[in-house]
Amino acid sequence: SSRTPLLYILYAYFNPLVENKYSYIISIFIFSIFTYCLFYFSLKNKYKDKIHSSFIIFLSCIILLSPYFRTSSYWGLEENFGIFTIFISFIFFTRIKKKNNSANNFDILLLTFFSSLCVYFDHKLLIIPLFFLFNFLIEDKISFRKKINLILFYLIFSIPFLYLIYLW
Repeated sequence: SSRTPLLYILYAYFNPLVENKYSYIISIFIFSIFTYCLFYFSLKNKYKDKIHSSFIIFLSCIILLSPYFRTSSYWGLEENFGIFTIFISFIFFTRIKKKNNSANNFDILLLTFFSSLCVYFDHKLLIIPLFFLFNFLIEDKISFRKKINLILFYLIFSIPFLYLIYLW
């Protein structure tokens, strides 16, 4: 696999179900179910006042129609971890956008952390932190200090990845 070693380190230390291949696949399948639930919560967080809750459940089922997501879930592939962190990042992104200038630095820290994890899980997801960064940089309602904090947090979270690229 061309993935960074973060996923395998996390699995070695935090997943008790990596004894054999079957339990490893089952653990990824269970994690993928949580990804579906997280997609529901991210949609609900974004559209809770505009769309009825039962329709949000229906919309969140769209991810289950994706052959890419289903195949990764069934065969125990690592792609769903990046998708999981995208949804967590999106939850914090909408939370900060709703608060505008009253967003606290902890929410900004969590947004940068989880969107940076997207890149650690899958290189193709570099677009996610770039999207959030540029979105906040052009936003007028976010204070200059919070923009500087966002850039600083992204720089700090990118250091291990840049070091890994240097070692490769």
